[in-house]
Amino acid sequence: MIATARRSFAFWLFWAALCALLVALSAIVPSIIHDSRKQELHSADAIVVFGAAEYDGRPSPVFRARLDHANDLFRKGIAPVVITTGGAAADPKYSEGGVGHDYLMRKGVPEYSLIAETQASDTAESAARIAVIMRANHMKTCIAVSDAYHMFRIRKLLEHQGVEVLLAPRPDSKPKSAWQRAVAIMRESASYLHGGTEKNQLERTGNCFGYTLIPYQAGVPMREFCLFLFVLCASVVNWFYQPILFLSSVTCATWCLPCQA
Repeated sequence: MIATARRSFAFWLFWAALCALLVALSAIVPSIIHDSRKQELHSADAIVVFGAAEYDGRPSPVFRARLDHANDLFRKGIAPVVITTGGAAADPKYSEGGVGHDYLMRKGVPEYSLIAETQASDTAESAARIAVIMRANHMKTCIAVSDAYHMFRIRKLLEHQGVEVLLAPRPDSKPKSAWQRAVAIMRESASYLHGGTEKNQLERTGNCFGYTLIPYQAGVPMREFCLFLFVLCASVVNWFYQPILFLSSVTCATWCLPCQA
């Protein structure tokens, strides 16, 4: 009798948690799609190009397309300065920001109109460092250049840093097939919800594993979201009465949930 009631409770809790996740996604996905369609070509203090892969000092096709779009905007007089951003990957000799800076110089952008941010390791850190650069140079507004479905998260990150953001995704940056678009949107939704996956959103504070999640970029209550994941995992595992997997769920949730308020 107790086992039946327990399984019934877990069943309804699972579906309640799933519905909560769907509600959250229904609020985020339209915003991602909406921002992906924007081309806000108004005057700004700077054009900010978010980095992508580079190979031996040469920008990847995706990064090159972003840089070319930024170059076009600069030639139109949209902004007097271009900021390239992104740190080094496997090869410490080259950074995404430095490669982007050099590429635009070869395209004819004057060096005095270029600023390279070369330390950031992810989107959130890029946004924080861009904000510092802009404040140091008395800039308030920027046009962000990246891929279409990346724009929503970029806007939220920069707005959190107090930067006024206009969006100009590179042309033809959406995946071609409907399936690929759906995957890209879900990936961005997950990144928005679970901001703690990016390094600079983890702040060492002395909790169980040395970190606590800082959900600043999206305004999402990260602790509540992690608690939701914990309840979901624990409920499903309890439903099937598998103690080993239950302990695994507890371990993963312990990493997510901060020990201090």
